[in-house]
Amino acid sequence: MLIKNFFSKHILLFSFMLTIVIVFAVDFFKVPNPNVILLTVIVYLTFLGGFPSGSLSSFIVIVYSLYFFSLPHYFGSFSPENFKKVIVIILFVPVMVLIVGTLKRQYVLKTKELELANEELQGIARIDALTGIANRRYFDEVFFNEYNRAIHEERSISLLMIDIDFFKKYNDNYGHVLGDNCLKKVTQAISKEVHRPGEIIARYGGEEFVVLLPNTDTKQAMFVANQMIHSVSSLKIPHCSSTVCAYLTISIGATTMANFKGGNQLDLLKIADKALYMAKENGRNQVMFLSHALY
Repeated sequence: MLIKNFFSKHILLFSFMLTIVIVFAVDFFKVPNPNVILLTVIVYLTFLGGFPSGSLSSFIVIVYSLYFFSLPHYFGSFSPENFKKVIVIILFVPVMVLIVGTLKRQYVLKTKELELANEELQGIARIDALTGIANRRYFDEVFFNEYNRAIHEERSISLLMIDIDFFKKYNDNYGHVLGDNCLKKVTQAISKEVHRPGEIIARYGGEEFVVLLPNTDTKQAMFVANQMIHSVSSLKIPHCSSTVCAYLTISIGATTMANFKGGNQLDLLKIADKALYMAKENGRNQVMFLSHALY
């Protein structure tokens, strides 16, 4: 990688040196017809470094051709047959550089277009289309890596499972269009509390969200969860079908990994989900914490 970066940064110097070395080699070994070798070098360098690289190499080759086809001891004097060869080389080499350089440019543009398209597709594959946050697939990838990093570094990691209270009743009463708008507003509200590097919020199911908080202890996790409860309540989204409040609310299950030996990331998810179930059973619109150390 370092060598590749060096050549990319100093491509003109590399082109100059390679062409000079090849020219000296064919001249030293008295190659009877070095044109094929030299043209191959020009094509290679043009495709490698584009127009500047190819032009530099072709200039050196043309100068050498003038020397190679000149009469002995009379530089610039040619026999009629060699004069024709020199004219062909002077005309053909720049045209060849133009053609190959154009192909190189088109190749680079197409490659960039494909890279951008690939990045866009990867982004789409990671994002939930409705809410604009991470989807479950991407969350699983990040969670796996962050969990293993927490184990290795013995740092706390917290998880929040979030559910919109009585969301099915909300959909039945207000319709799916307002239901989708509700999901977007809730996402925006809880996303405001997720801003540190490594933290991620994802849509885990229909109205269920999951929040990963690396390097976060219990106190910090509970603070974030309560802030999310407050942020959603502050939206004051009417919910006449809720038995908890006149407005839309959420319930949150929280846990923090305290034992760095044994278990896996699925255990942490199960504990957070169990805590969420307890929050619902105890009246909703609240946070319930369940210690990872108990499992």
